[in-house]
Amino acid sequence: MNPRPFRKPAMKRLALLLLLLPLPVQADTINGESLNEILQLVRQFGDGELRRDATDTPLIAAAVDGPEWIQYRIEFYGCNFGPPGCDDIRLIATWTGVEASETIMNRWNRATRFGRANIDLFGDVNLDFTVNLAHGIEKHNFGSTLNWWKSELENFRQFLLENTQG
Repeated sequence: MNPRPFRKPAMKRLALLLLLLPLPVQADTINGESLNEILQLVRQFGDGELRRDATDTPLIAAAVDGPEWIQYRIEFYGCNFGPPGCDDIRLIATWTGVEASETIMNRWNRATRFGRANIDLFGDVNLDFTVNLAHGIEKHNFGSTLNWWKSELENFRQFLLENTQG
């Protein structure tokens, strides 16, 4: 019995299957160690400065440009000081002196998919969003997230103006 006729079609099918598999993409990614790259992306949407908190954990003080500058910060979580860096970041903006209720915050939260509005222990209004960096994220995707964040900050600011005192 000659096995060659059987093997050729099988090899052709295998080659065809391999061609259909997605190729690994060498994406330009950032992760929890990419502090300077994160800062550069933040600066594409306004201003940013890399700082350290009292425990030497990195944070970025930032502001988005637009009709009015809106300040926010990026807090880093799950950090170990070496690879792989920090697991995730939290983008958070705080409005002080705004008289808001839980009902108003819940109205925002029901109407939007991203960006959680809340009132902190000091009575300040916050909008925050967490981004997972544990296994890396494409720079383009993170830039898109920052663009969305800028838009959400502007929308939330307008929402506060229309629905609160202060």
